[in-house]
Amino acid sequence: MTRPHVVALHVWPADVDAPVPVEVLTLDWGGPIGDRHHGETMLSGPRQRKVFDDGTVLRNHRNFCIVDTSELAAIELVLP
Repeated sequence: MTRPHVVALHVWPADVDAPVPVEVLTLDWGGPIGDRHHGETMLSGPRQRKVFDDGTVLRNHRNFCIVDTSELAAIELVLP
């Protein structure tokens, strides 16, 4: 069994078209600092329109994501 280890770190700044690699991931209660989704709150928009008026302040729960490379390998095996 492979010992768990970090393979890559990325943030997705608001002013670029794709995530960018970083050597160090700095976190606070808003998630990864420098990421387009950083912040403890967010404004509601089209995805929340059935429940909230646009512009309603909501708790931001999309702060951090860890992807296991063994899970990615299993997914790759079943993709066409």
